[in-house]
Amino acid sequence: MKLLRKKGFMAKKYNSLLLASLLGWLVSLVGSLSDSVLAGICISEEAVAAVELVAPFLNILMFFAALLAAGISTLFSTYQGAFEKEKAARINGLGLVVAVLSGILFTVLMLVFKNTYFAFYGSSGVIDTLGKEYYSCFYFLAFSYPIYWLLYYLVAADGDDKNVLLCDLVTAISNPIFSLIFVGKFGIRGLGYGTVLSNVITVIFLAAHFAKKNNSIKFKLCFSMPEFAKVCAIGSSVSLTQIYLAVVDIVMNKFIIMRFGAEYLAAYAVVNLILNFGGCFSCSIDAASPFVTVAYGEKNYVTQKNILRFSLRSAAVLGVTFTVVEFFIAGLLPNLFGISDPEIYAAAVYAGRILALSNLGISFECTLAFYYPKINQTLLGNLYSIIYSLIAPLAFALLLSNVGGFHGMVWGFFLAPFVTLLFGYLYVVKKYGKEMYPFMIKETEDKIFVHELEINQEEIVALNAKVKEDLESCNVDGTIINQVQLMLEETFMIVKDKNEEKLRILAPYIRCTHIHDNIHMDEHLLPYLGELDLAPYVR
Repeated sequence: MKLLRKKGFMAKKYNSLLLASLLGWLVSLVGSLSDSVLAGICISEEAVAAVELVAPFLNILMFFAALLAAGISTLFSTYQGAFEKEKAARINGLGLVVAVLSGILFTVLMLVFKNTYFAFYGSSGVIDTLGKEYYSCFYFLAFSYPIYWLLYYLVAADGDDKNVLLCDLVTAISNPIFSLIFVGKFGIRGLGYGTVLSNVITVIFLAAHFAKKNNSIKFKLCFSMPEFAKVCAIGSSVSLTQIYLAVVDIVMNKFIIMRFGAEYLAAYAVVNLILNFGGCFSCSIDAASPFVTVAYGEKNYVTQKNILRFSLRSAAVLGVTFTVVEFFIAGLLPNLFGISDPEIYAAAVYAGRILALSNLGISFECTLAFYYPKINQTLLGNLYSIIYSLIAPLAFALLLSNVGGFHGMVWGFFLAPFVTLLFGYLYVVKKYGKEMYPFMIKETEDKIFVHELEINQEEIVALNAKVKEDLESCNVDGTIINQVQLMLEETFMIVKDKNEEKLRILAPYIRCTHIHDNIHMDEHLLPYLGELDLAPYVR
């Protein structure tokens, strides 16, 4: 691979998407955790325990929402990258149909199984009463969640990171504010009302993307079982994590109530806080998703490897940063949940500090688990997810709790990501060979060249010279080389001449890739495609 620019469009766009995705995850987590925090600050420790009882239901709801949204958005990007716009519109339409129908189904199921859900825990008194009140606020959320996350993922996949970032900020601000306003009047129900209202407002902001000129998301309503199965397969690695978390929470809630007492659910809220923030590390691969799926469709292994390297470096930086921050603020975390009992307070601080040390392992696990399904290695991605999110935490947490009580349980959660990474490495090396780890890409004989440049006179000339050199090294016929050079020069000069004023302001990058004698320009990767009017000139 040869690059004209080390810090070109791909790196710039990746960093932009990384920031947007990280803020998105933080905002989402702040929104979901704000209810626990406000319950502790504004109501009581019992209210925190009640919120913990309902948390698995939200994970179950998120399971299907993420299954659908991740699968649809990945196929949308893949079809767009392959210029199959009809298929892209149909897969989006399928997603919308399923989102609406599943929302109706979830609402009905939530109404039917309310009493059964709480009877399983066997809780009683104030915690049970508060839990049922909080639960009843989310019927509308059950309907809207699949639609909300489908739109969120599609807008992000369409490259509108600014709109996604705006929506995240709206959620971050509106959710706690509305919840704080309503909790004074409605008690624990107000926390749920605030979340629902914030969700409605964010959907409206997401819908604004469809009015933009550069929107490429189209919907053609349809349903196809084979396509839906493909969506589920692709989205399973991301979404199954949610169902695993729900199972773990249900089991651990029941176990903690039986072993330590319901009051220890407040300390378990700190465990969940740290583990849930680990989900932010998937932003490293979320930002890479448009590049990975397009590169996979192009069979461009050079870009795939580069973007995974970007992701792993980002994951390492985020893992270390989160470890340092969480370790030093662990002493303050119990205050967020209104914990006053000295014994439970000490247990919560201990959990925060030990689990903070696992962030580096979690960051790499998340990156690889979400990367593999995007390159058609769904089974491997699912293995990472099920071991980290379900098998390892339950096995080690329950086993070690018999040795060290609550502290032993915490160490069980600590070990989960590192055991998962070790298993993944051994599995790949054993089945595919050491050279396949972690990229899972076979080398080809094709020579792939990737060039990135600003559209200006000097770099157009430099690109032409480099392309000639690259094609000559592939023994391409001289006549074809001349035609390619002429095509490149005319294309970029036309774009430059017709957009002179805009180019001075925006200074955009474009990427040109060629494999042997197959050359194309990636107009779908241009940040300012609508303003530059490139569509008539490329390809």
